[in-house]
Amino acid sequence: MRLAVLRKFFWLEWLIACEEIMKYLLLLAFLGVLWWVWKKRDEAPLSARQSPAPENMVVCTYCGVHLPESDALVDGGKPYCNAAHRDAADSGQRG
Repeated sequence: MRLAVLRKFFWLEWLIACEEIMKYLLLLAFLGVLWWVWKKRDEAPLSARQSPAPENMVVCTYCGVHLPESDALVDGGKPYCNAAHRDAADSGQRG
């Protein structure tokens, strides 16, 4: 009889211990979800991100390489890819 009573208490203690562990596991899961939501809030969706505007491409008068208009050196209305090609074209050299 006494063994049966001890078994009841053993299961009761085990159940109480499980409840304590479950309390902390639920708290940990809740904090994990909060952290995940917080991180997702900072990320902008792909549709909200703005892509840079397309830029016109020009051809270097000296060597024929294509480059963005903002990177080109313009001299006399003619675009060049760098100063060396602009100077070489001015001196009449052809590389």
